[in-house]
Amino acid sequence: MVRTNKAKSNKTDAIMRLITGEAVLNPILDNSFKEDVITGRQSVPERAKKNAEIEKYRKNSIEIDVAAEIVGEHLPRVLKRFNCCMCPSCFAEAMADSLEAVPEIKVRVRDDNDLKKADQFKKKSKHQILMILVRIVIARRGLPIHENGNFMEI
Repeated sequence: MVRTNKAKSNKTDAIMRLITGEAVLNPILDNSFKEDVITGRQSVPERAKKNAEIEKYRKNSIEIDVAAEIVGEHLPRVLKRFNCCMCPSCFAEAMADSLEAVPEIKVRVRDDNDLKKADQFKKKSKHQILMILVRIVIARRGLPIHENGNFMEI
C-alpha cells in the first residue's frame, strides 16, 4: 500500500521515505510545525531562572508525608485494640508493613495555608488509611505475643 500526500500520519519524513520508497511530505509534521516547536521552547536562561525559583521554593518549604503521620498516630491504638504484640520488633514490623501498604501523600508546607491544606488531606485520607491499618493488624493477629509484648505505652 502506497501512501499519498493526502494521508495523515504522525511519522517523520525519514520513516515515510522508508515505508513508501519515495519522499512524502507528512502533513502533520510539516516545516511550520517544526518551527513552532523550536521557537516555542524556552531559552536556556529562562529555564535556569525557573529552576532557580523552584529550588528556592524547595529550600523554604518542608515536605510532610501525611499518610506516615496518620500511621504513626493510629497504629499503636489499632494494635492494642486487636490484642496484637506490642514489643519493639513486632511494632517495627507492623509499622514497616503499614507504611509499605499505605499510599504516600506528600504535601509541601511553606506557610499556614499549606499547613491547612495538609490537615485537609489528613482528614480526607484518614478513613482509608485506618482501613488499611485494620487489615494489616488483623493479618498479624495470629502471631504470638512476646513476653515484653506490652512494652509500648500509648
